[in-house]
Amino acid sequence: MEYTINSPECEISKAVISGYIQELLQKYTPLSAKRKIASIRAFLNYLEFEELLDANPMKKIKTKFQEPKRLPRTIPLNFIEQILVVAHKEQEMATTQHGMLGHSSIQTTQIYTQVTSEK
Repeated sequence: MEYTINSPECEISKAVISGYIQELLQKYTPLSAKRKIASIRAFLNYLEFEELLDANPMKKIKTKFQEPKRLPRTIPLNFIEQILVVAHKEQEMATTQHGMLGHSSIQTTQIYTQVTSEK
């Protein structure tokens, strides 16, 4: 059976939409329900814009409801320990390499000074 906007079987009213929103809130998470409600609102706005609907019943329905706040996920302790171990090793390698580079640059400066002073 095909429904058209003006057919008696297809009633778009505040009561029908409110009942559907209540069903959505019972079946889905608040975030999913909000997405579905936004789609309905956009579709009804389109119908009203195209003059296929006299008035948009969604304009008379308040759809604000409290979403539960999602807490940030914690990083597992073993992962933090692995990061710290790697960071510590990197720091030791950087210190060792810097020390070696610093020492070799001092030697290079000394050799250069000796060579230039002999000329």
